[in-house]
Amino acid sequence: MVDYFAPWCIWCQCLAPTGGKFAAEVKSQKIHLGVGKVDCVQHQQMCKDERVMAFPMLRWYEGGKAIMPDYRGDQTVEALLEYAKQRVSSSKGGGDDDQAEDESTEEHHPGLGFVMDM
Repeated sequence: MVDYFAPWCIWCQCLAPTGGKFAAEVKSQKIHLGVGKVDCVQHQQMCKDERVMAFPMLRWYEGGKAIMPDYRGDQTVEALLEYAKQRVSSSKGGGDDDQAEDESTEEHHPGLGFVMDM
């Protein structure tokens, strides 16, 4: 999961502590997931290529491909963990039939192919 942010964005500033706690929980719970951040001021071309339109933008990647739609749920550690566990489970084929059906209709977006550590 990648957090695209701008340092001047007040919503990004509010999310920053949550992102750090989320990354720590992912590590402590041994969830098979990379968590990263991209500063769109320093990496303008990358964010343009990724079609980042608003901040913060939380995007899930599988196999180097962005999975749409971007995350729009609650920006709490608990909500992010629940979402991440569901995505990891469904990407391993462990999801229920409803999740599998939802995945088959998702649009893929050109991906990064790497994740920067938080």
